[in-house]
Amino acid sequence: MDEEQEQEASKSVFVALMREEGDATEILLVENAPKYLPNGALKPKGWGMPGGGVDGDEGEKHTAAREVLEETGYVLEQDSVTLLDYEMRGNNHMVLIVTGKIAGGRIKTTAGDDTITAAWFPINRLPSTVYNSHKKRIARALEILKENSAIEYY
Repeated sequence: MDEEQEQEASKSVFVALMREEGDATEILLVENAPKYLPNGALKPKGWGMPGGGVDGDEGEKHTAAREVLEETGYVLEQDSVTLLDYEMRGNNHMVLIVTGKIAGGRIKTTAGDDTITAAWFPINRLPSTVYNSHKKRIARALEILKENSAIEYY
């Protein structure tokens, strides 16, 4: 991708926050309310990683921190945000998968923004309504984090 194409591409950032709890690896997910997408399709209620679109000149690290706070109640340490992987959706939308460290805050279990709740889940017992695209992103993030021995303890 050349610089001109990259500048024109819109971006979304999804944050893979994992921890070891006992002998299980857990991931922080948010339950999203159903909503209509710009193309008119209905996105059903379901679970996914916290995240969303990069607003204007906002940097990806700031987007990650803002989305995590809005959707989960946790404060993400912006300087800890690390790119794990990315994917292109069509010709003009880049999805970044990042990770980071929780610096504080408290899990939000009530509705806020466009989410219903947030919760930690063992990787091997994810809710049945996790979006398929997020299942793939979670698997990729877990693979990269395990390769680098980088799963954090919170």
